[in-house]
Amino acid sequence: MEPKNSADKVKEFFKFCEENQGRTLPKSLTGRAISYALNQRVTLETFLKNPKIELTNNSAERAIKPFVIDRKNWLFCNTPDGADSSAIIYSVIKQLR
Repeated sequence: MEPKNSADKVKEFFKFCEENQGRTLPKSLTGRAISYALNQRVTLETFLKNPKIELTNNSAERAIKPFVIDRKNWLFCNTPDGADSSAIIYSVIKQLR
């Protein structure tokens, strides 16, 4: 059995959605998920046309992780000047990493 690539899996997924769209209640969770997938098909298939597009947003998540972890430290940035200073410091730290 030959391994399937992303394009084959996406094709199978949309075939499944098309086949099952009429078999599910439109307002059920499954029916709504199928309708959403079919309505967003062009957008969901974008990564197949451009190899630079990642399948996940993991790189974006990793980029903002330091800011999310440090959010409790920002509780004391209660003035615009303090927030600006923190933004500058974190930007410099991010560039040094």
